[in-house]
Amino acid sequence: MSPSTSEPQSRWLRDARRRDLGVEPHQQLIVLASGADERSLLSLHPTLPERLLADLPMDDYRVAVAPDPGLLPGGHHSLEMWMWTAIGNGLLVARPGEDWEATARAVIAAADAVIGDGGALTRYAASLGIPTAQATAAWIDTPTGEQRRPEFIVDGDRLLARVRSLCATQTRPGDLAPAVPDTVQELDDLALAPQYRPTLSWRCEIQFGRGVVSWRRFPAQEIPWPDRSGHFVADARCLSVRARDRADLLIHHHDPLPEAEAREEAQIQLRYSPIAQAMAVRTSNDEMLLSTRAGQNLRLRCRPELFAAAASVWLAAGQPEIGVWELVRSSGGGPLSVQAWD
Repeated sequence: MSPSTSEPQSRWLRDARRRDLGVEPHQQLIVLASGADERSLLSLHPTLPERLLADLPMDDYRVAVAPDPGLLPGGHHSLEMWMWTAIGNGLLVARPGEDWEATARAVIAAADAVIGDGGALTRYAASLGIPTAQATAAWIDTPTGEQRRPEFIVDGDRLLARVRSLCATQTRPGDLAPAVPDTVQELDDLALAPQYRPTLSWRCEIQFGRGVVSWRRFPAQEIPWPDRSGHFVADARCLSVRARDRADLLIHHHDPLPEAEAREEAQIQLRYSPIAQAMAVRTSNDEMLLSTRAGQNLRLRCRPELFAAAASVWLAAGQPEIGVWELVRSSGGGPLSVQAWD
């Protein structure tokens, strides 16, 4: 049952939409709100979704697009076709339909920050009290009748810093109450692009500190990163031949496999992956079998939410036969141990 008071209801609706989108509580959701004319956000900056995905750590940020249904540049027949690569890298897309505005507003209501073009969706975000900035020259009419133009420069090499600064702006969830409808019906119509899928290949950066290890992952199924640090990881479910062929590590961290099947899975996958140095396969709730190309088998132990980084830490540490590290991240961490498989 929905809460009875307006502010708790607005918080409840926002949390519900974030769950629908698959946004974790610790993640920041960045929404790009774009109109359809030649001065709209994505008409002027069509590569902005890909740039944000390449620059924002995927464990800490999610990126979504709330577009006008008339926005189809480049002769594409659908929004999903236009943004196919970005969707494969984790982009969330509000699918335009008969009630596209309600769908777009539902996504915006879940946002931590909105980058727009001064159109209706940008003004809606500003009316909710969500940190809002524009990447074009239009002005925002605020609820008080004032006009302001928050500067957000898309070009240049400080995009990540600007996004972080925008997210750090004080958000006032209670301000959602006047603009959010009294019923859940409008926001219940939320729809995502049917091609949305989890990121199955990424670039991983590992940093060793005093007694602790931190990491950052960036989606990289089709995004080139020749000048970036780190190494490349591909999930066993990844269907991109290009991504698998350039992977330094392979990982199967979803459903656990019995030891014999895990060994066989690793051998088969490594046989068809020319660069991969090892493959980690989940064998239980807190354990992975790490098989190297040289035939060595190691046991990795850590919390399941750390599986995606465990083999990367081992690789960055120099592929030791034994080791213990303390992994840390914004949403928590825990110990990781490596030893020979008995």
